Amino acid sequence: MKKKFRYPAVLIMCVILFGSIYNIQVFASSSASSSFHTKSAWLQSDIIEWRYKVVDGKLYRRQYNCTTNKWIGKWELVE
Repeated sequence: MKKKFRYPAVLIMCVILFGSIYNIQVFASSSASSSFHTKSAWLQSDIIEWRYKVVDGKLYRRQYNCTTNKWIGKWELVE
């Protein structure tokens, strides 16, 4: 029974040993990395924040899209 499991165990140990010794160097070109950043940025959602201001002692808030640098909606009073 033990002889059946000996061969796969030795095979797995050899794969782990040779995998840890053998180093592979990977070089990326600048065109590939720039297209990656363009695609990943395109898939992400917009960054939207609340902006606040005080007028006559009253607090107002409004949403601002930081990605497109545009206001969303109108100023609303915060109670």
